[in-house]
Amino acid sequence: MVPAAFTPLSELPLTVNGKVDVSRLKQATDAARTTPAAAEAVQPTDDPVLRVWWEILGEHVGPHDDFFSFGGNSLLAVRLSGALRRAGLPAVTLRDLYMHPTAAEVSALITGREPIEEPDGHAAN
Repeated sequence: MVPAAFTPLSELPLTVNGKVDVSRLKQATDAARTTPAAAEAVQPTDDPVLRVWWEILGEHVGPHDDFFSFGGNSLLAVRLSGALRRAGLPAVTLRDLYMHPTAAEVSALITGREPIEEPDGHAAN
């Protein structure tokens, strides 16, 4: 297995005993992985798809962040699909999630509108 992402850190957080502090390590890697798109997503949102993304992956994920790059896998994709249905949204297949791996793309797929543009002005595909 290959990690989905590598996060460079200047130093590893250590406990008083000199061992890696796993809880602080997770916080450090989450903070390092936050993207400009995620910065806008930390604000309250009216997008129900993004709220479900946050439920599954955490609130550090932005509307244009790839589900699989932020720790998503096939098991979480099944949970995400079910959570979308429970939120009263139209059914999204696992194939849909693999072909449209961002909250913005799934939201566009569900509503039948064009994908929202990313902050840099490019359409999210």
